[in-house]
Amino acid sequence: MDLPQQWPSATITVKLTGSGAIGIGMLVIGKPFEVGGAEWGVKASIDDWSLKKRDERFGTVEFVEGEYSKRLSLRTILEPHRFNMVYRQLAQFRATPCLYAPSAQQRFAGLIAFGIASFDVDVAYPSVYYCSLEIEGLV
Repeated sequence: MDLPQQWPSATITVKLTGSGAIGIGMLVIGKPFEVGGAEWGVKASIDDWSLKKRDERFGTVEFVEGEYSKRLSLRTILEPHRFNMVYRQLAQFRATPCLYAPSAQQRFAGLIAFGIASFDVDVAYPSVYYCSLEIEGLV
């Protein structure tokens, strides 16, 4: 979240060391783009891809645990002079998986999701706009 942007041709090296099997689940490197400050009330949930099969004769249930993906719902305060730029940027990346981080604070790390976002902008007042984001995480 804090790589310096003043060196656009920099090389990033990732080195893993340790004993046994080690790995990286995901590494996302890209240029950050701020939509606006997230308001309190961010909602985080999951979509569970597990299977539940019910026996039609006896009613017993068999569970097959599957993966899950995150789902975030949040609203940001959008400065009116940034409306067109933010709208174009979000529309451009509508079908591109991106990393969404409502806060850079470590205590909110559980709110970080990698996925696809849909959005709407509420031109609420002359000096305050809101941008609501629905992020559908990828498994």
